[in-house]
Amino acid sequence: METVQFFGAPESRDDTFEKMTTGDLVLFHQDGEYVGTGWIGTTFEDEQQWASTTLWDSTSAPLIYTVDDFTPVAVPTSAVHRIFEYSDGYSPPNLMRVATNRVANSPKAIKHALEQYTAKHG
Repeated sequence: METVQFFGAPESRDDTFEKMTTGDLVLFHQDGEYVGTGWIGTTFEDEQQWASTTLWDSTSAPLIYTVDDFTPVAVPTSAVHRIFEYSDGYSPPNLMRVATNRVANSPKAIKHALEQYTAKHG
């Protein structure tokens, strides 16, 4: 049986959501570390907010995206921020898109590096 992983974002993040395209690398951040990676699959607006009311306990998150090849990782924020040249103390928002000019390596190489870090240090 195939599973589908999808996530929602609030309407306030529509500027970022509109830039997301199939195949974009996505990183998940929580409590001072990156906890997962994957690839954007499908994006759509849940105008009826079925997901919000059915799955997310009435949390308004009508901007829905699926994630393909989700992989759990455990990488400190500081390590990932060195890759993208973010300043010390930078705290990523709940949903963000890494600016193209900050991605020196291919997204596949970045995902692989995060997985390798987790395998070595996790």
